[in-house]
Amino acid sequence: IPVDPAPGVQTFTQHISPESFWVGSRLNATVFLQEQTSRRIWQARTARLNALKGLLRLDPADCEMNVGEVCSLRVMIAPSQVPVKGVDVTIDFDESVAALQAIHAGSWVTGSGLQSYFHDYTETGATEAHFSLAFLNGTVTGGGELALLEFRGLAAGASALTFTQDRVRDTNNTELDYSTSLSDSLFVINDLTPVEEPPVAPVALRLLGNTPNPFNPSTLISYELPAAGRWQVAIYDAQGRLQRTLADEWQLAGRRELRWDGRDDAGTALGSGLYLVRVNGPTGSASGKLLLLK
Repeated sequence: IPVDPAPGVQTFTQHISPESFWVGSRLNATVFLQEQTSRRIWQARTARLNALKGLLRLDPADCEMNVGEVCSLRVMIAPSQVPVKGVDVTIDFDESVAALQAIHAGSWVTGSGLQSYFHDYTETGATEAHFSLAFLNGTVTGGGELALLEFRGLAAGASALTFTQDRVRDTNNTELDYSTSLSDSLFVINDLTPVEEPPVAPVALRLLGNTPNPFNPSTLISYELPAAGRWQVAIYDAQGRLQRTLADEWQLAGRRELRWDGRDDAGTALGSGLYLVRVNGPTGSASGKLLLLK
């Protein structure tokens, strides 16, 4: 898609017709910004293709507070491609750790410009946050802040926040397919005094990927080592032939980064295609894919 080089935010739409054999939960999308003349890739991002299915999540995912203090959490919505008419959500929490104070309509509702119905089912001693809303004279397609939840800390500890009910409906009252965040937590603590702790080495070898990907002319490869030792980082072509050894030396445990300029060990620029990066050492190996585009 041609891009106007003028500064500012630009929005593009690409229509996709899903094949019958596609598995929605495994779809990914890769988007990259490439200069037309030099073919240099300036940015690239790969992410789950959640546009086919809406998402409900809590922001922040982890809310930390002192006993007696109030913490505010936002329920966020990223709709699917179908306009939304109404929402009904229930979120479970640990009442021994936090008390639900109130639920307020978010800016997604109040700023929609539509007449809306919003009801908070909060009761004293509630163990769940439950609210419903509906737009009376229209629908909303964009995402934003669905509701604002206020909790008061009761005791030190952590409360997992779980979506126990999430119903999102269209104009025909048909329930839309929405996913929810699964790792949201509410932390109540007594002492916020910072403690300086030594960095902890990762428990396993992890290849964190490369940025950008696709790339041209160079990319930054990130990885985590679980232990000190002699580690090798090498680039192979799609046929498994060694093209470049980026590192073959003693390295300490922790996060490391190496830049590859798309050249082999002889300094020759390699052609477009799929390449593999492999990290190998005393506790195992890990591999990842790199896409060079020219």
